[in-house]
Amino acid sequence: MGAVMPKNAIFNGGLSYDLTSSRLVRLWLGLELLLILISFILLFFMPEAAGWLFLVVFCAVLLTLGAGVFLFVRYSLIPVVKDKRTYITERSKILKKVSKTKTEISKIKKTLATNQINENQEIAKALQKIHKEYIETGLTGEKIETGNISGVGPKLKEKLKANGIISAADIGLNIQNLEGFGKAKVQALLNWKESVLSQLESTKPDKLPDIQLSEIQQRYKRQRDNLTKTRESHQLRQTECGLELEAVNRNLSRFTGVNFINYLRTNLFGGINNRFSQSASAAILMSVIGLGVLIYGAFGIISSRALLVASVPAPTLTSTITHTPTQIPTSTVTVSPSSTITSTITLTPSITRTPTEDLSFYNVSDCLPKNTLFQKGTVVQIVDGDTIQVRLEDGNTYRVRYIGVDAPESERPYYTESKKANSDLVLNKEIILVKDVSETDQFDRLLRYVIVKNIFVNLELVKMGFAVAETYPPDVACADTFSAIQNVTRGSQIGIWIATQTPEPSFAQVVIISVNKSAEYVDIKNVGNIDVNLGDWKLVSEKGNQSCSLSGTINVGVTLRIWAGTAQGAGYGCGFGTSIWNNSESDPAVLYNAQGVEVSRK
Repeated sequence: MGAVMPKNAIFNGGLSYDLTSSRLVRLWLGLELLLILISFILLFFMPEAAGWLFLVVFCAVLLTLGAGVFLFVRYSLIPVVKDKRTYITERSKILKKVSKTKTEISKIKKTLATNQINENQEIAKALQKIHKEYIETGLTGEKIETGNISGVGPKLKEKLKANGIISAADIGLNIQNLEGFGKAKVQALLNWKESVLSQLESTKPDKLPDIQLSEIQQRYKRQRDNLTKTRESHQLRQTECGLELEAVNRNLSRFTGVNFINYLRTNLFGGINNRFSQSASAAILMSVIGLGVLIYGAFGIISSRALLVASVPAPTLTSTITHTPTQIPTSTVTVSPSSTITSTITLTPSITRTPTEDLSFYNVSDCLPKNTLFQKGTVVQIVDGDTIQVRLEDGNTYRVRYIGVDAPESERPYYTESKKANSDLVLNKEIILVKDVSETDQFDRLLRYVIVKNIFVNLELVKMGFAVAETYPPDVACADTFSAIQNVTRGSQIGIWIATQTPEPSFAQVVIISVNKSAEYVDIKNVGNIDVNLGDWKLVSEKGNQSCSLSGTINVGVTLRIWAGTAQGAGYGCGFGTSIWNNSESDPAVLYNAQGVEVSRK
């Protein structure tokens, strides 16, 4: 229809606009209109034409209508049904994988709990065994012969020895059957044994030997480590399944509102001519089809009559046929010429994003450390896209830096949008702060993961395209999860990823803060949170196109003065023998990184 369209574009309710099918449908429509025109000429202006001509046109109309039905089924109904079934089957498979993964994670959690219980039970049993052996050894070592037993003299001790009763371990109720041992003597022996036992109980060891305890603990720890790795693998798989499920659901949503008229309109008008509403398109198309059917019926009657006439031999008698013309009303179809319309498809990024609170299909919170510090507080101020001011429950206020993500700094693209997204998520809301390894960064800001209601804020900013995943060891518990989400966001071209996909956006760690043309120097500052290597960076005078190659490292928070000539005092000298800045005209200073990407200008 005049505009060059991509091979496969999406229009009108998610239908695929394919050039091949579109051209075939338009060819069919043109042929159908041509046959209708020929039919009108034959019916109303050439009624005496040869019967074979009517028969040919009749067959052509029939074949054209059949071809139209075939095109509609081939390029509309079959692909839509097939694609939809494919996505439904794929979604079913993903849901089964998600369910299976959840079951495996649940089993691992139960096994981990059982592992800890088994470890404690084994340590307790080992300690009981040591206690038993200690008491048995002590009782056996305590000899009656040397014991101080009230009322039991050497003769009685000799008698006990003769009966095999040598130590405290041998004393039992059976001694009352011995001759010469009355009730008092028996009780004295039992009391002595009880005192020995009591002393042993008070001196028995209260823990296992270090080697034995360490062996048990290490054995169970290895089991727990293996289980934990397996669980993390399942959790990552669960996250990937969730992202796949989102993609499938998006594809299925394309089929919402797909119908016969939408398909025709898309292929006939390319989905780009807004002057044709869906109802108008339906009226035009149904009119063409209706005329075709009427012509088909008329040709059926006329062609049949023509064939019958042709098959009857000519009569020998000449008959005079008086023809009385009948006035046939004619309908005039006026088609207003339509102007050529050039379509411009503008992809406008959506800045305001609604956070997704339902994260059930991938439990991103599973990456958070478990045995760590949890704090509650209220956000009282938004500093930027990855930093907030929080009042904790103790009443003190702290500045908190999000772990694992980096948002645009001030004066950089998407700084305002990133800060607003952060504000919409957490400002004046109660949050939970989760510590990883580090307590604070070099600026004494608390390093935390942030949760508000059911939203993992660090991850949500990456998912919305207002922050990038950055790894700052040793705080890396959720690094893999952030990276996986970022890959999907980048592929969807959301937020900071709209303009370009490669190279990755580089938020200006280093910016130009002042230019003194008369003194011939430029001040640059590292406003980021990591030191920057200036090797192969360039500072350019745009008007004169003079370029100064930089080197060295600029530390966080440091301002570096770059002189056009020789450095005066502290700073960096470019070595130009003459002035390079134009004082009478606009001559911006432009800073390029090692990849040749402009990072700042002033």
